[in-house]
Amino acid sequence: MGWDLGFLTQRKVQQLRLKLDLSFAWAAERFSAGLAVDYAVYFCQRFMTTDAPDGDARMKIAMADTGSAVFLGGLTALLGSVPMAFSKSVIIRTFFRLIFGTIL
Repeated sequence: MGWDLGFLTQRKVQQLRLKLDLSFAWAAERFSAGLAVDYAVYFCQRFMTTDAPDGDARMKIAMADTGSAVFLGGLTALLGSVPMAFSKSVIIRTFFRLIFGTIL
């Protein structure tokens, strides 16, 4: 399944000890769709604003520029969510696992 559904593989589910109930699946779907839309909009904006003579050159520039932004966005989201892993609240720890599983 992997990236086809947005984020989780069976191995990740086992490693993170996630319980895949309906509410978790619903949240995971929304979260991964939100990240995908965010990165797609950023990529399209870069493609449209690039001054290149043809579509192939614009695509190469957009891919080169967007890759680092997507990586840094994922890294900052991951680093920002690390404190949630140490929470006493089950809900907050579950949300951390959702973010962690989505990004990795």
